[in-house]
Amino acid sequence: MYIGYSQYAELHAEHHMNGFILDKIPWINKLHLTEIVGTGLLGMKDRLPYYEFSAGIGNIGFKAFRLLRLDWVKTMNGSQWGPSYLRLGVNNFLSIGRKN
Repeated sequence: MYIGYSQYAELHAEHHMNGFILDKIPWINKLHLTEIVGTGLLGMKDRLPYYEFSAGIGNIGFKAFRLLRLDWVKTMNGSQWGPSYLRLGVNNFLSIGRKN
């Protein structure tokens, strides 16, 4: 954990594809799922940059309760690949993840 650093840069980018791929698959298109891809970067002075790459499915739920999303996340520290893990999110504001 990097706590106490005063000079750092953080960047997050996410693209919601709104069913661009999954809406073309029969029976899956009836679920109205959305594809999400994203990346994150944390850079600090005198430390290697930390990256996260993710791909997931959003809009998971039933009828009006489509609050869930599930992401597969791959980490990278400098040029070394780190662990992969699944991240469960609720309505894009609460994330609960467990590293494998």
